[in-house]
Amino acid sequence: MSVRCHIFKVSQDLPAGLRRAALMASVEFMPNIQIFLGNYVTNHYNRIMPDLISENLVPFAGTFETSAMGRGEPGLPSGFNWRDEEFTIEQRIDSWKKSSPEGGKAGNEVYLRRHYYRLRMNDDSVWVVYFVRQTPKSGNIKHRWFLYTWDEG
Repeated sequence: MSVRCHIFKVSQDLPAGLRRAALMASVEFMPNIQIFLGNYVTNHYNRIMPDLISENLVPFAGTFETSAMGRGEPGLPSGFNWRDEEFTIEQRIDSWKKSSPEGGKAGNEVYLRRHYYRLRMNDDSVWVVYFVRQTPKSGNIKHRWFLYTWDEG
């Protein structure tokens, strides 16, 4: 059984009310749909998905959570600088880890690669940030924190 998925773009120039109306009407008449609405993509359940950012963050200096560092985890700072703006962390919603096998080597060795955090920021947006345990050989050693997704909340 194959499912056809319709994809179309809703103009950002439309007023917000008309954009939402276009979104609702299209989902009602075409059940398998993805809609591009400005920076947002909706899935066929009409849920707006967060923006994929994947940009470097600069943590606030000297504000790291030292208790986490004692457990061998990254110390979550109190906030980040991103695109020349300061954002403070209001709430840590969730956290998880990602592991993967060592590339190109024999054996069953699995290494912890990233620590992820879902955070509510001072502007009420929800961020998913991650910390890389090892910087890539081609990457900047100072770039360890990254903004993965952003949702206006």
